[in-house]
Amino acid sequence: MAGPLRYDEQLQKLITAAGRPTSAELRDEIARHLTSGELPAPESSINEWIAGRVPRPVNKRKHHDFLSALARIARQRHGERLWIPSVSQWAGMAEEARQARLRKPEEIAGPAALPSPPPVSWRSWLDDIEGCEAWLFVTAGAEERAAILKEQARDAVSRLAERYEEARGLLTDDPWHDPHLAGRMVRWSNFLLYQLRGHQQGALAPAEAALLALLPFLHQVHSAQTVAGLSQVDPTYLAELSRGGPQRQAYERFLRGHKRLIRQAMRGGELPDRRDGSREIGWWLFHQWAKRQPGDLPALLRAVDGDGAGIGNVLNPRLLSRLLSCARVTPRRLYGEGPEGALKDKPFSLDFDGRDWQQVRERLVGPLFAIAHALAIEVTDLSSTVVRHVGIPEPLTPGRLFTTVRDASWTVQRDVLGLEAGCHHPAAVAALSEQVRLVDGLLRGARGTRTAEEIGTLPVYAHADEVREVDERGEPRQAGGEVIRFRLDEERIQELLMGENLYRDRSLAIRELYQNALDACRYRRARERERHGRDTYIGEITFTQGYDKDERRHYLECADNGIGMDETVLADVFSRAGVRFTDLPRFQEEHEQWEEHGITIHPNSRFGIGVLSYFMLADEIRVTTRPDGRNEELTVLITGPGHYFKVSRTSSSGHVGTKVRLYLRDGDKAPSCVRELRRLLGLAEFRTVATHGNQEAKWQPGVLRPQEALVGRSDGFVAHGRTVCWPPDGYGADGQVVWCEHGGGVLIDGIYAEPRVRRGVLTDPGGLGRLRGAVVNLTGRTRPRDLSVDRTEILDEDVCEKVEELIRAALPVLFAADPPLLDVDWLSGVAGHSPRLADIVTDAAAAERFVLDLHGHPAPVATAGFFPPDVLVVHRADSGIEEDTASVGETPAGRVGSRLDDVTLLWRLLAHRPNAELSVLTQIVPELSRVEGVLAARPSDALLRTVISGRWNHRHCIDPEGNVGELAHPGHALSAATACGVSYEEVVSRMEQLCLPTPRQSGHAVVADQTGVALLGEELGDNGSGDWIEAEEPVPPGHLLKAHLLLNIGIDEAAARMRALGFKASEEAIPAETLDERALPLLSRDLDGVPPWLDLAEPVSVGHVLQAVMSLGLSFPEVVGLLQAYGYRPDLGSLDERSADELLRQSAEWGWGGELGRLSVGMPVPPDLVARAALSADVPLCDVARRIEELGLSTGALPERAEQKDPVILHTGVTWQGDGPEVLLHSLVQAAEESKLPLAAVAVRLREYGLHAPNIEHPEHASPGDGQVLRSVYYSLPFGEGFVPDRPVPAREVIRTAEYRRVSPQAIIDCLNRYGLRTSLAEAPTKASTHDTDLIRPGLSHGESAGHWLDWDKPVPVYHLVSVPPALLMEQDEVIERLTAFGLQLPARGLDDLDGTDRRLCLEEFEQGEDSIRLPLSLGNPISDFLRIVRFAGLPLDDLLPRLTRLGVDLPRVTDAVRTALPKVPGLVMAAEETAPRNEPPDPAT
Repeated sequence: MAGPLRYDEQLQKLITAAGRPTSAELRDEIARHLTSGELPAPESSINEWIAGRVPRPVNKRKHHDFLSALARIARQRHGERLWIPSVSQWAGMAEEARQARLRKPEEIAGPAALPSPPPVSWRSWLDDIEGCEAWLFVTAGAEERAAILKEQARDAVSRLAERYEEARGLLTDDPWHDPHLAGRMVRWSNFLLYQLRGHQQGALAPAEAALLALLPFLHQVHSAQTVAGLSQVDPTYLAELSRGGPQRQAYERFLRGHKRLIRQAMRGGELPDRRDGSREIGWWLFHQWAKRQPGDLPALLRAVDGDGAGIGNVLNPRLLSRLLSCARVTPRRLYGEGPEGALKDKPFSLDFDGRDWQQVRERLVGPLFAIAHALAIEVTDLSSTVVRHVGIPEPLTPGRLFTTVRDASWTVQRDVLGLEAGCHHPAAVAALSEQVRLVDGLLRGARGTRTAEEIGTLPVYAHADEVREVDERGEPRQAGGEVIRFRLDEERIQELLMGENLYRDRSLAIRELYQNALDACRYRRARERERHGRDTYIGEITFTQGYDKDERRHYLECADNGIGMDETVLADVFSRAGVRFTDLPRFQEEHEQWEEHGITIHPNSRFGIGVLSYFMLADEIRVTTRPDGRNEELTVLITGPGHYFKVSRTSSSGHVGTKVRLYLRDGDKAPSCVRELRRLLGLAEFRTVATHGNQEAKWQPGVLRPQEALVGRSDGFVAHGRTVCWPPDGYGADGQVVWCEHGGGVLIDGIYAEPRVRRGVLTDPGGLGRLRGAVVNLTGRTRPRDLSVDRTEILDEDVCEKVEELIRAALPVLFAADPPLLDVDWLSGVAGHSPRLADIVTDAAAAERFVLDLHGHPAPVATAGFFPPDVLVVHRADSGIEEDTASVGETPAGRVGSRLDDVTLLWRLLAHRPNAELSVLTQIVPELSRVEGVLAARPSDALLRTVISGRWNHRHCIDPEGNVGELAHPGHALSAATACGVSYEEVVSRMEQLCLPTPRQSGHAVVADQTGVALLGEELGDNGSGDWIEAEEPVPPGHLLKAHLLLNIGIDEAAARMRALGFKASEEAIPAETLDERALPLLSRDLDGVPPWLDLAEPVSVGHVLQAVMSLGLSFPEVVGLLQAYGYRPDLGSLDERSADELLRQSAEWGWGGELGRLSVGMPVPPDLVARAALSADVPLCDVARRIEELGLSTGALPERAEQKDPVILHTGVTWQGDGPEVLLHSLVQAAEESKLPLAAVAVRLREYGLHAPNIEHPEHASPGDGQVLRSVYYSLPFGEGFVPDRPVPAREVIRTAEYRRVSPQAIIDCLNRYGLRTSLAEAPTKASTHDTDLIRPGLSHGESAGHWLDWDKPVPVYHLVSVPPALLMEQDEVIERLTAFGLQLPARGLDDLDGTDRRLCLEEFEQGEDSIRLPLSLGNPISDFLRIVRFAGLPLDDLLPRLTRLGVDLPRVTDAVRTALPKVPGLVMAAEETAPRNEPPDPAT
C-alpha cells in the first residue's frame, strides 16, 4: 500500500529528475513561459524553494510557475510518461507541510491533508473470487476443469491487487475513485447468476465462469491504471497551458466542450457562498475523458497471466477488450448484431494447449457483466447531473454519494427489479433514477433480443420508486423544503433551435447540409486510405433544388458519396440534437487506427442541432442512405422534430452515400441553394455542384471560386480578380491561402466566417468585416475549436495567430507569382484595410529583395520599404496624377489631407534615390549626395507620422511648429496599435526608430483596444478628431466615472489602464456606493457632465456646491459627501447645511440665480452681485455686505450706495487677472459705451468697488465701436502680451483688425492713439479695403498655402508686386501705393528689369490636365513648393534659380528647411564628407 505523498520527498524526486538545475536556469525557464509584462520570482526565492522551504499562500502563482518549470525540464529529460503530482496534489502537500511546521512534534506524524482511502483487503478480493456464483453454475462434468481455473483465478486476482495498489497510490487526490466498485460488481453478478440458477442448472463453461468471476477486478484495475497513467495531464488544471504534451493537448480539446462546468469550477474559488469545487469537477471531467482512452490492456494481461497456462488462455486480449467494453456501450450497441454490435455472434473458441477446448458465448458473458456493472453503480458513469451540482451552494458531495451507492440495494418482486436508495441531495435522486432507466434498458434488451437463452430468465423491468431524498437521520425528507428542478420546455426549445431568432438566417440550413455532407466524404476518404494505403477516393457533393412532379412538392436535396449512415448513426446521432458522430466509440476506435497510419480527420459537423436547422426550411425531411460495407439502402421520413420515424430497408447495389431531401415549406420562395452557396462557399474540398432551375454553380476541389459582393448582403464571401494559391497544388490539409486581387476573408473548411476576436492581421479598423488581399481557409489542425451556434462566427481567441502563421507560410508564392500580383496599388489597398498584413508582406518582401514598380521606376523594398503616400510625392513627373488629386492625398490606403511634412518628404525622396526630386534638392543642398541609407518604411508608418482626422485612415500631417506634441500623446500610439493589431510597446519602439517623439513609458503592460482609445479621448468616444485628455495632469475622477458609465469598464480598470499609459490616475478606488450617474455632472465645472472637469489639486468652491444643490436636485450633505468620496476638498468655510439653505433662499431673493458658481470662500463676492442685491432689496451696500458676512462669505471695498448702472459697469468691465480683479482697457471702454457714462466716471466707479482700472490717457467719452476695436486688436496680439504703452502695436495687427472691422487702417490707428497706444505706423490709408490681408501675405490671394507675412524689415518680393495686381483686380500703381502707405519697402530693382519669362513665372497658370496651377513662389511649404515650382516651370535649373532669386523668392528657406529636416530623417546614414560619392546614385536593384 502506497503511503501519503509528502511535499519534501516529491520535490526532491522532481529536482533530481530535472537534473538539479540552478536557480538561474529555472528562472530563465519560468520567464520563457510568462506573458508579456510578467516577471518571474527572484533567484533568492527560487533558491529557498529548491532548498525545500514551503512558500506562503500569497506566492501560490509564482510557486506554481516554479513547479511547472521543473516539470517541463524533467519531462524533456525523461519523456511525457514521467509521473508528476498534479497541481491540486502539490497544493495539498504544501498545505500539509505548512501545517506540520505549526503542529507539535508528536502531531507531525499525522495523516496528510489528502489522505488515501482505506486499503482494499486482498483477502476480500480472494474471498470474492472464491465465493463467485459462477463456479456453481458450470455445466455438469466440468467441475474439475472449473476448479483448476478457479485456483488460477485466485492467483490472477492476487496479481491484479498488486497492480491496483500501485495505481491507487497515484490517485489519492481523486475524489471520485471508488476502491469498492469491484466488490459491488461481484455482489450483483452473483445476484444475477443466482436468479439464473433458480431456473436452470449448469449453463456455464468453466472459461465463462472464470471470466464472470474476473471481469469485475479486471475492469477496476484496468480503469485505475489508465486513470493513474493519464493523471500526469494535471486533471484539475482546467485552463489551457501554453505548452503541454500530446495527452495534455487531447485533454484540453475535451475540456473545450465543457465550458459551463469549467466556469462553475472557477466560480467556486471566487464566491463566498460556496466551497471550491474545482477538484471534484476537474477529476470528474478527467474521468470522462480517460474513459475514451484505450489504456494498455495487453500489458495488464501479461502482468496477470503468471505462468501462462490455463487462465492465460481465458485472458485473451481480443476477447477481453470486447467484454470489458460492455460496461460502457449503450443497450442498442450491446445487443446489436453484425458490425453494429459490440460482441461477436459466434462463440469465441479457446484452445487449452490441445487438452481442452471451450466456447465462450460473448452474448451471454458480455450482457451479464454489463448488467452487473450497471447494478453496481459506478459513480463516474452516472449522468452529468452529479457534477453539475458540485461547486455550488448546497452542493452534492462525493463522500455522501458513495455512501448512498454503498448502501443502495436491488430487490426483485416477480419480474421487476427495484432500487432502494436514500439520497442526501436531489441531484443524486435524479442521477440514480437515470441509472435505473439504463438498467431497465439493459434488461429489456436482454429479454427482447434473447442473445443467449439463459438471459431470458432475468427480471424484465426496473424501477426507481424507492429512490428518494432523505434527511440527516436517514428519514424521508418532509415537505416544506421543496426542491424544484429547472427544466426546458422541449417543444419551445425546438422552435427556438429551428427559428431565425437563434440562427438569424434561414439559409444557414444550406450551410449545415453542406457541412454534414463534407464530413461524410472526409470520413470515407480516411477509411479508403486506410484500406488501400493511398488516396483513391473522389468525393462529390451535389445540391439540387426544384419541383418534383411525382411528389408535387418543392424540394432541396443534398447528395454525397460519403460514408453513409447505418441504424446506429441514424438512431444515436442523426436523431439526437447536439450529438456528434465523433462521440461514437466506433469512430474513436477507428480514429485511433487511422492515426497509427498517419491519417487524420477533423470533423466539423454537429448532427442534431444542424438537422434541427433543416426545419427552418422544411416541415418534412427524407433521408436515403447506403452505409459503407452494406448492400442495402436505408430510408427514413422525418415528419417533424420530436417525431418517431421508421427505418425502411431495401436491397441496393448502388453507390455508398446519403441523400437528404428537404420538402420546402415556402415552395419557390425558399432561399436558393445556388445563391447561398455562392455567398458562403469559397473553397470546396470535394467537387461540389449546385443547381436550381437554370442556375448552376460548380466548385473544383481546392480551387477558389471568384465571387463579387452580392447586392443586398454585406456578409458573405468576396474575392475576385487575379489569384495566387498556396499550397500551389490545391487544397491544404491543414490550411490554405489564396492571394487575391480584390476582396478576401477567412473561411472554415471553405465556408465564410467572421472572427469575433480581431487582432494582428485580422484587425478591422474600418469595420468592413473581412480580410483584404488574401483568402485564408482554416482546415485540419488550423480549424477553430469554438464557433457560434450558427457557425458564422469564430470564437477562438487565437484564431489571428493561426491566420498569420498560414499567411507567412504562403508569402513565397506571392513573391514568385508571374505576372506579379504584388504591386503598389495592391499593397496600398491591403494597407487601407489591414495595416498589419501590409507590414508583414512588406517585411517579407524586403527580405526577399522584391522590387516594386513606382511610376515606371524600380522601388526596391529592401531599401525603400513601402509608404503609401510615396505615389503622390516621388517621380511625380511620371505619375500622371493631377495636382489637385495629389493635394487631396487620396490613395487606396486612405487619405493624408495635407502635404507631407519636410522630414517625411525628405525621408521618402532619399529612400527612393535616385529620383528627379532629390536631384533638384541636391543641387542646392550638396550634402544630400552623401546620404548612403535611410530606414526602410512600413505601410503602418503612415499612421505613426500623421494624426487622425475623422476616420482611422483619414489623416493629416504634423505641423513642425504646431502639433508635433500630438505624436507624443499616449492616445496617438494606442490608436495606431489598435488599428494595426499590434502591441502598444511595438508601436512606441517603431516611433523611436522613426525619430518621432514618444510617450512616457510606465513599465506596465498596456492593453491596446478600442476601449482604451475611447478612454483617452476627451469625450470618451471614437475620437476621430484626436482630441485627447491632457497627459501631464492628474486624471479627473469625472473622466473615470464617465468611462465607467459609457465604456462599461470598472473604475479600477479604467484607472489601471491609464496608469499603464503613464497618466497620473489615483490608485485609491472610488467607493462602489458612489458610482451613481447623478455624481457625473457634479464633477464637471459647468455641472453638465462633460469636460472641463473639476481639478483635484484645487479646492471646490462653495459656489460650485451651491449651484449643484440648486441644479442637480441633491441636498447639501449629498453634494459635499459625493465630492469628498471622489477625493475633492470642498472649501466651505463656516457654511453648513442650515446656512447653505439660507444662502440659497437669500440668493434667490437677490436674483443671483445661475451665478452662484462665482462665489468662493476667501474671495470677495463679485461686486456686480453685491450691487444687484442692494438694488433688488433697495438697501445700502453695507447692509448687503453685513448679510453676506452673516452667511459666511466676504465682500471687498464698496461705495455707500449702489447706482442703477453699477451692475452694467461691473459686469462688463471686470476681468479677473492674476491675483486680483483688473479691468482691461477694452472692457473699460465697453462699460463706458454700454452705460453711456464718461470714461473717467466709469474708472472712478470701478475703483470705488476696489477694482484696478487702467491708468492711461483716454478721451472724455468713448467713441462708438472703440471697445470692439480695442478688443479685436487685443486678442490679435500674441498671447500674454496685451497693451503696453511703450510697445507699439504691430502694423500687421492694425491691418488685420481694420479688414475685420471693415474700417480704414487709419481709423484703427486713431482709435489706438486716443487711448495713448502707439503703432509702428505713423499713418495709414484712410480708405477701407477687403484685400489688405492679401496684400501683406504673399500667395494668399491665389490660393497658395500661406506660409508667412511680409517682413517690414525687408523689401517686398518682386514676384508679389507682379502677381498681386491681377489677382486682386488692382492696378500695379495702386498696389505699390498701398504697400508703401503701410510702410513696406520696395525692392531695389524695379519691375522694368523683368523679362517675359520672369513675368510668366509670376502670372501664368500652368496647365496640367484639367488643373490650373500658379507657381507657389511664397514657399509656404518650402521643400514641396520648391519642387512644384521646378516641375511646372519647365526651365533648366541653372536658368530657373537666378530668375527665382531676381523675383525675390526666398530660396534660402528651402536650403534651411532641407538642412533642418535632414538630421531628423529616420535611419539616416551619411558618408564622411571627404569620401562622399560624386554623382553616383545607388543601383536601385540593390
